[in-house]
Amino acid sequence: MKPNAIGLAGIFGITLILQALGQTPPIESQFMASQSGPVGQVGVAAHEGWYGTATNVFVEFGSGSLDGTHLGLVASAGDKAEIRGGTGYVHSHYCLFATNRAYPPSAEAKLYFSFLYRFNSTSGLDPQGKVIAVVTRQNGSSPTNFSIQARLSGNYIQLGIAKSNGIPVWVPKNIAVGETVFVVARQQMIGATRSDDIVDLWVNPPPSTFAKSEEEVPPPDASTSEGYEDSSSTGPGRFYLDVWPEANATFDEFRFSTNWADVTPPVGTCVKAAIDFTLPTNNPTISEGALTMLSVISRGTARVHSWQESRDNGITWVNASGGIGSYASKYFTPLLSLADNGIRYRCLVNVPCNNSWATSSIITVNVTQAVKTPTGLVLDERWEDYEWGDTVPGYPVNTTNAAWLYSSGTGRYLYGYWDDENQTTRYNLVLEPPQTSSMLVLAFFTDKDAPPIHLDVGKGLVTEFVFQANGIVESNGGLRLGLFNYADGATRPTASGFSGSGGNGTMVNGFMVNIDFGKVFSINSPIGLYYRAALDSANLMGTIGDFVSITAGPAGLLGAPAFQENVFYTNRLTISRIAKNMVRITNSIIGSGTNWTVVGVETNFPFHRFDAFAIRVASAQSSASQFIVSNLYIAVIDLPVEPPAPVPLHLQRQGDNVVLQWTEPRFSLYTATNVLGPYTRVTNATSPYTNRIDSQTRFFRLMWTPLDQ
Repeated sequence: MKPNAIGLAGIFGITLILQALGQTPPIESQFMASQSGPVGQVGVAAHEGWYGTATNVFVEFGSGSLDGTHLGLVASAGDKAEIRGGTGYVHSHYCLFATNRAYPPSAEAKLYFSFLYRFNSTSGLDPQGKVIAVVTRQNGSSPTNFSIQARLSGNYIQLGIAKSNGIPVWVPKNIAVGETVFVVARQQMIGATRSDDIVDLWVNPPPSTFAKSEEEVPPPDASTSEGYEDSSSTGPGRFYLDVWPEANATFDEFRFSTNWADVTPPVGTCVKAAIDFTLPTNNPTISEGALTMLSVISRGTARVHSWQESRDNGITWVNASGGIGSYASKYFTPLLSLADNGIRYRCLVNVPCNNSWATSSIITVNVTQAVKTPTGLVLDERWEDYEWGDTVPGYPVNTTNAAWLYSSGTGRYLYGYWDDENQTTRYNLVLEPPQTSSMLVLAFFTDKDAPPIHLDVGKGLVTEFVFQANGIVESNGGLRLGLFNYADGATRPTASGFSGSGGNGTMVNGFMVNIDFGKVFSINSPIGLYYRAALDSANLMGTIGDFVSITAGPAGLLGAPAFQENVFYTNRLTISRIAKNMVRITNSIIGSGTNWTVVGVETNFPFHRFDAFAIRVASAQSSASQFIVSNLYIAVIDLPVEPPAPVPLHLQRQGDNVVLQWTEPRFSLYTATNVLGPYTRVTNATSPYTNRIDSQTRFFRLMWTPLDQ
């Protein structure tokens, strides 16, 4: 997807710049997909702000847009999102439209949302109503600020709006199956206690009011102040597209702003391309193996962003490869190596309706050599020298002591027992999640100012988390474990007491294990491996839609016995860097005769820098009342040499260049001027590799030796 407005403006200081100028951070999502897939997966890839990887809401590349011009709306662009329901409600696809505490309870603001919607059938709808969209707290899937609902009225459909626990107020406009409607919703935040916030709804508002001032906004078709309001200082920030059972609908042209004019652009609008800001304003310096975020604040109707890169000091520019959001206002680079030192980036913005262009400032990324972590012990935590207290959370870190931090409401204490065999006192860490809210525990195994663990090729990071659970739910619970990196652009929490749906997740990358936790497995493949892709989300592990699935397994365990009480289990999570751009993730759970193992390989984001181990459960009611942790062991290991399977080398001409691509990153690219050789290695060449065409005949081949590990 290509976002055609400011996108998630606000993250990483953009909001501060806009606020300083008296501007608002609008969002416009037109689903200009460059690929097909679930809205979150495609949305993360091009960063329109959408998350959620279930296939119930998906974008098909080249499917075209819903047309709102007959309703007075500016011409659509890109593709559209299809909504398809199954047997139950799905509440996992959302657009992150605001930063944490952008609109706290004390704020006085008007939040506007608009979109095109089409019901393709009445399947699953009834006269009582089904929720089709929800605005919730910025860092979680609940509580609800307000919902938009749909009900059957004879052979037609009607839309309504309701606050949390309020009764829907319905718009008396009949919508036919197959009819595209333009929907505008508003939350009027009164400020103070927000005890009387008002929510409003329009269906096909008068086109004569589009792009008008707040004084000229037409009266809403439905309005209510009845219901509860969220008192959290976090404030609203997520717009969910809900999927009801048997749903069949289409969604497009989503906009958010704090004024009516931004969300109602009239037909015929054609604003030329312009770029107001390029961030960062200074050329960033990062470590090899890290990534960085680049962004622009741009203007223009249905604008298209394209990030480009140059490796010859700006002489030649090609489309940026890898990373997240190369066709977006915000671009996360791929993991960069020393060979990328001095790489230059720029963003081109095009408005098709008048063919205007704008070019950003050039950003040069400097890449420095990382400190490679040698083989050896990183941590063997048994709490023998732990000094309890949130104000001094375990620093300094050493091989027997991590810095442990806990979300608010987490019960924890050390339990001592006598080890008769070794004639010493041993300790267990006892964790007690809140009954109805989430628990997040972070264990930092490097000091605050120290570099993270950096895995060189041929090294692995093995973690062993030894735990026992009591009060385990019967089935369908959840336990999430992860290895993450705060060192490269993120900020560690300074003390315990953060939200269980927080953890300062912004710019934190890494891998997560999602475990179907309970006494009986409730799904076929109960252990899922994921990499974190929503790097602008402050919620570290609370939303599965912020992650991209790598694999799941082992298969065939639906209904099989799972976790039992009074049994210690070892969760062994190993990250193996088997090539420059490839890691293998292995997770095994061992205990009471079990050995559940799943293995995945990641080449798009082969993260290999880590400084934190994380534990997350949604609540005691959805996991267990108590977790007893006896050991957290972490070490860097040497890996055996494994030759890769042969793969083809693909060649494609692009203008005056030849682009070579291959799928196995452990192969090195070699070239020769004669087909028989001799062949020499192309230094630091990675797929895709661009070679400028000249008068010299060249031959290319892929080769591997143990030195290429």
